Amino acid sequence: MKKKNQKPIDTDVHLKYCCPNINCKYDHWLSLREASTKNFKVVCDCGEIFSVKRVSRVKILYVKSIAQQTQSKKDNSIPLDILEKCCKLLVKYGFTDSESKKILDATYKQNPTDDCGELIKLAIKNIGALNE
Repeated sequence: MKKKNQKPIDTDVHLKYCCPNINCKYDHWLSLREASTKNFKVVCDCGEIFSVKRVSRVKILYVKSIAQQTQSKKDNSIPLDILEKCCKLLVKYGFTDSESKKILDATYKQNPTDDCGELIKLAIKNIGALNE
């Protein structure tokens, strides 16, 4: 009998924070519940009291199967939500809507990324190379 790949049924997540005191640097482990609590404070042994940036959730990403990987390689077009966000930014820099879409599409095909900031940086950096 072939066993299926199972996914976890529960998680136990802890996050590591370092005391901001230069002379201390003691590590503190907080549970996900603590890290997601509004105004949660950590009291270090050195007397330093600090709060942490709230964590809303932790997402588990699974490795894609070979079939999914080949499908994503074939479909190398930029997702529409990312295209719209990035296009608005490039229009603010003086590009037309069609120029923005062309630049972003070419940049995404070379460097597929879901990070809008990174895609904009690469697009602006590669504008000269795209015109050649």
